[in-house]
Amino acid sequence: MEFKEFLRICKNYFMSDMSVPEFMMNFFGDLTSFEGKTDEGESRPFQKETNTRKATKVYYGERPMTRADASYMKAHFNEESLMEKVDGLDECVQQNLADEFVGYGIETDLYKLPKTMCEMFRSFMSEMSVRKTDKRQKSTVKQNCPGCPSNEESKDKSVSKKPEFESSTMALARKFCLDYEDQKKFLVLCQIADYIDPLHKHVRTMYTEYLRQDDEVKRAIMHLNNIPMLEFEPDWEYSYLDEFRKDIKALELVTEKDLLYEGGKYFHRARNYAKLIIREKNPRIFPAVPTRVRRDFFKPPYKDDLLNFIDEYLYYRNDEDTFKYVSVPPFDWMIEYLDLLNCSEESLTYWMCMFIWSACYIIPREITSRQKKVMERDEDENSLYYPSPTIDDIENMEDLYYYTLYVLYNLYSRN
Repeated sequence: MEFKEFLRICKNYFMSDMSVPEFMMNFFGDLTSFEGKTDEGESRPFQKETNTRKATKVYYGERPMTRADASYMKAHFNEESLMEKVDGLDECVQQNLADEFVGYGIETDLYKLPKTMCEMFRSFMSEMSVRKTDKRQKSTVKQNCPGCPSNEESKDKSVSKKPEFESSTMALARKFCLDYEDQKKFLVLCQIADYIDPLHKHVRTMYTEYLRQDDEVKRAIMHLNNIPMLEFEPDWEYSYLDEFRKDIKALELVTEKDLLYEGGKYFHRARNYAKLIIREKNPRIFPAVPTRVRRDFFKPPYKDDLLNFIDEYLYYRNDEDTFKYVSVPPFDWMIEYLDLLNCSEESLTYWMCMFIWSACYIIPREITSRQKKVMERDEDENSLYYPSPTIDDIENMEDLYYYTLYVLYNLYSRN
């Protein structure tokens, strides 16, 4: 079993929107010890939040884990601390993890779980260190090969690629970033708003103010926040939606009408209800398979959110014992029990957004052709991190619509 599968298992049972690297940061963040250190300049990737670390945006939970972090953690690995941390988890979480390990062919139980996790963690650290060594060797070979550019030439090229902006442009970009510092997670959605409604006054003032900026200022704003400029294909929001419909039908998430016909008109009509406040985000109203843990700690009927409903449908649908709980495809269940054919249009648009958002997270795992190559992260990991919203940050229908389009773009774009 690959350690990335182990991380995915952990992520499922911690029931959060954080990414796998963020989970690693938070779960193993307290393992390293800095007692007795004399070199203040030594890298401290998992140091707890301080004013200095906060200013540089590199404390754990703010950026993805790198091979440098892996090597550092391996050198300072404290098995006793990790076992103590695992023992501190709720018993139901420990039992879930133990059950999943057994399902993957790894012999363990509730009492052996801390040791099993330590072994998996150690093997992962070793693998990451090997990858780092291999990369250094490849880099050395490339530098020594005849005809390859020297370090100075490569450095000059990399410097020349950095965008240069006029001082007046940077001043306007900095002012914009300062004015909306508390909303920086929505910066990437400004590009979606700029494409969808460039001449519209938006509910979120940040979107409107972004549209008023010159193109050069917009690029500078994104540059200051490490956000790439999204490259949109003509009518991508319709072509990607067509691909999405094919995928959900291939996975049998729907057998009846998916209500995304005619270019997804009921999805795009979310723009008509932009001011609608989203008070209950991702509600737990969908049927859940009564696993042993749910039977022990919760009272029936067992309920879960849409994302986990789709996940469990795909996982349990071929299981005879649990088929009765997932016998109805998720979209068909929504049509029948949420009465989508007769409900108000604003409710229909909300559930269209929620279904697209939820399914887009599951599709890459089930359809290999939708899996994108993960970029190799080097020591300059900050250049690959940029702020982006989660479902918990959504405040109104406008945010939800743009966020759903952003998730759709991330899944199907060729860039």
